[in-house]
Amino acid sequence: SRRGASAAASRVAGALLSGSPWVLGHVDLMNFIQAAAWVPWIALAGVLILTPDTLLMRWSEMSGFQMSGWRGLLMGVVLIAFAVPMRRRAPMRGLMTGAGLAVVLAHAANATLFSVGIAVAPVSIVLIGVATVPVVSAVLSSVLLGERTNPAAWITMAVVLGGIALAVSGEGG
Repeated sequence: SRRGASAAASRVAGALLSGSPWVLGHVDLMNFIQAAAWVPWIALAGVLILTPDTLLMRWSEMSGFQMSGWRGLLMGVVLIAFAVPMRRRAPMRGLMTGAGLAVVLAHAANATLFSVGIAVAPVSIVLIGVATVPVVSAVLSSVLLGERTNPAAWITMAVVLGGIALAVSGEGG
């Protein structure tokens, strides 16, 4: 039922927000599978919301730091709007650790540099940089941390890099 799937999605979100690496330990597998049915719809909503993002940023004619300030303010409002009804304090305690503060600082730098990049560089170059981040992360985790990456992931990364190269080259129509 919809109510059951919605409750399952809430439990999965709560488990994810709890900061525990053992999400499935908090949520039984059937509830997780029911909640996973919402993932494509959530992804679609995210794509539809984010697609005009850089266009609107350019149209605003703000400086990179102004955009960063407004984006941060609006993001904070949305996060508070979701956090208050959930009444969860555990994620906030996690932010008050050294690792949590490092994540906050890294995200602040990322958000600021993205806004500045959109303001001063061609949007296509910035978005190509953003599109290659998962590939670079996988390569660095393999080289620096010795993590093993699934062969299917390497194939997917090669396809992604091929698509990026095609987009940059201007070929194909």
